[in-house]
Amino acid sequence: WIITNYRRREIATLKCIGWTNKNCQAIIIGEILFTTLCGFIIVIEILFHIVAFLGYFYSAYDPTFAASGLPLISLGSVFVTFILFILVQLIGIFLGTRRVLKVRPIIALKKVGI
Repeated sequence: WIITNYRRREIATLKCIGWTNKNCQAIIIGEILFTTLCGFIIVIEILFHIVAFLGYFYSAYDPTFAASGLPLISLGSVFVTFILFILVQLIGIFLGTRRVLKVRPIIALKKVGI
């Protein structure tokens, strides 16, 4: 919703030069999915650092702490997290594409207010 509200004028301009609603929807969907992927990568990176941080302090606290006691990040939990990211973004995609359909090309031709 924020992306389409921020880019209303750009979308209207694209519609003026002949872009269809599907073309505009593809841009919004691509931008949302790219943002989701970047956010997911950042979350996974932070998660790896947290696990390393906890492992370091556990080993400093308990010298007999073995590497097998380190909480590991399984591929299954990463996959479930990615699926949850995508499912939540489907709502954003639905709302964003609905707003793209409502943008009229005349908005691009209006004079910008002072």
